[in-house]
Amino acid sequence: MSLAGRLEDLALSDIFQILSVGRKTGTFLVSGSKGTAVIVFKKGLIVRAETDDLDKNLGQNLVDMGLVKESVYGMSVSLKKELPGKSIAEILYELGSVSRDIIEKVARKRIERVIYRLLLWDTGDFQFELDDVAVDDKINLSDLGWELSKGLSPEYLLMEGARVYDEASQEFALSAEEMAIDDSDEISGWDDDWSTGEPDEKKDLGPLKSLTQELRFPSSASEITLLILRFASDIFQRGVIYMVGNNEMIGLGQFGLDIEKADQKVRELVLKLDESDFLRRMIIEQMTYRGAL
Repeated sequence: MSLAGRLEDLALSDIFQILSVGRKTGTFLVSGSKGTAVIVFKKGLIVRAETDDLDKNLGQNLVDMGLVKESVYGMSVSLKKELPGKSIAEILYELGSVSRDIIEKVARKRIERVIYRLLLWDTGDFQFELDDVAVDDKINLSDLGWELSKGLSPEYLLMEGARVYDEASQEFALSAEEMAIDDSDEISGWDDDWSTGEPDEKKDLGPLKSLTQELRFPSSASEITLLILRFASDIFQRGVIYMVGNNEMIGLGQFGLDIEKADQKVRELVLKLDESDFLRRMIIEQMTYRGAL
């Protein structure tokens, strides 16, 4: 599949959903008045993204965070002239100056930032080509960053991008403290409790009111799903949304699940209500449950 056009006619969010649902592998190129960008997809997930609309490259981000010495970065820039096919991050890794784990974490944050920046673009030409293309022949970017071993969900990036849309013009910044990511999936402090009463702590209803206004005139069913997931992500660390029928629940989307092919696996979920008293009671009685499943 080859896809080409202008952002004025087809929004970036719509393009991403097409490529994600179709589980496409290829390279998305975009060029406009604000700069140029390249996004690499593998089976519908984003594994690499770069744009010259950001002031610094991934290597400079590593220097700013104190993870790479300035002198070593300078060496990598010199080596890149002899190795134009490699990115600065790849050269730094091969020099042994930074671990793969650190690069992966910083690259994930940078890809998020690139996508948030692109969501601000409303004009420009785009092209998507299946499989790998010679990016250097198509688009002029001095550095192509780092390819993730585990791709990011376009739906998640769109959801997060919408949430931080108003902050997207701020400078990219990461502190070394942010790298101390707690990978624990344990959530403490939740009581096993069915409840139909008022929650103990009332949340600000502003975001919920804004959500209901946006849901009044949705352009598509997928927009409804994204809006609900975006709202839920402000409250919870992870979640899955289902469409409930008479006899079953079908997965529609997710956020925060750190598993391979999370979106695909969720969309393949079908839970039979007649096989679970737990789910059937929750739906019939419309009760909230907090606790272990």
